[in-house]
Amino acid sequence: MIEWLTVIFLLLLGVVFLLGEMFFIPGITIAGLFGVAFSGAGIYLSYSYFGSEVGNMLFFISLLINVIAFFYSFKSGLWKKFALNKVINSRVNEEEPIYLLDEGDVGIATTTLRPMGMIEVNGHKFEVSSDTGMIDVGKPVKIVRIEGRKILVEEIKSLTS
Repeated sequence: MIEWLTVIFLLLLGVVFLLGEMFFIPGITIAGLFGVAFSGAGIYLSYSYFGSEVGNMLFFISLLINVIAFFYSFKSGLWKKFALNKVINSRVNEEEPIYLLDEGDVGIATTTLRPMGMIEVNGHKFEVSSDTGMIDVGKPVKIVRIEGRKILVEEIKSLTS
């Protein structure tokens, strides 16, 4: 009797871990590996305790239970409970219109540009990308190119250039 309880317990534990892997922790993680290991151990013990006839039967029953549980999870809509259904409607750089800038405008770096950061031009802040590498806070910068919403700047080495 203890042999049957051991085999059934291992097979059920394997199903629980595999379902947990599918629903709660997607990917190949410890839960999935434990599920396969417990199912495999239960099937192995069923072959060694009861022979190939019972082992084959439990193998196919275990496989059938896993397949049914997988398809039932899709039919019941269980996956929708774990899906992100929120829509994000925000956009990048919406706070300041890009038409306030022209190529050649001069501003000050308000954050370190590594290569992305913020600059201030005529009292307006913009997210920019450095064309020449890292630029420290407080350094004067010049707008080199505007490509759509991407603003490329470079450091001004001297104010006369």
